Amino acid sequence: MPEAFGGPFNIPRTVALIDLPVARLHEFVEAIARFWRDAGYIYNESIERKHETLEKELQRDRQQRDWLPTMALRDRPDA
Repeated sequence: MPEAFGGPFNIPRTVALIDLPVARLHEFVEAIARFWRDAGYIYNESIERKHETLEKELQRDRQQRDWLPTMALRDRPDA
């Protein structure tokens, strides 16, 4: 930050300066894991000729999946 703004400008920005509660870190990790599960599911669904074991896996996944964007719904004022 420039001196004109009155703040320190020579402080290196490092990960050590991040104040991140463990609960928030868990939320980040879960969001990343959910993203990759979704990406894998979408990829598997896009396969035209699926093996019967993949069909069974996808059928199970369809029943277990939580497709609602829960965080977005929770943050809505009318929710």
